[in-house]
Amino acid sequence: MLRKAPFNWKVLEPDGGFFAIMDISNCHKDIPVKYFYTEGVSQDSTPVGPNLKDLKNPNYAPDVAFCRWLVFEYGVVAIPLSPFYNQEGITSKLDARGSNFIRFAICKSDATLQGAAERLVKK
Repeated sequence: MLRKAPFNWKVLEPDGGFFAIMDISNCHKDIPVKYFYTEGVSQDSTPVGPNLKDLKNPNYAPDVAFCRWLVFEYGVVAIPLSPFYNQEGITSKLDARGSNFIRFAICKSDATLQGAAERLVKK
């Protein structure tokens, strides 16, 4: 299901457990600018593109922005990993530790997983 989604992420297949982790470092360029900012700060729906580091004072790290994008545009919830890391000394959200990874809870019913799979490929 996760490999069929239209994202250039790398699925880190678990040997077991309740979560599947995605490496989204190749997806940062596709995140619409507005998801890096709190509501009302930016309405720019264009993708960030190759200049992620050019964003000015984003409110969210790339993993959080990506998860916001998934919720609002695809109706699928993922968990950003940067909040689980110590961010001491980090001065920009763009440099947040763990911001290249998100995770999905896979301990769901088949119907829930199927619904998520359908929403992820909607575009």
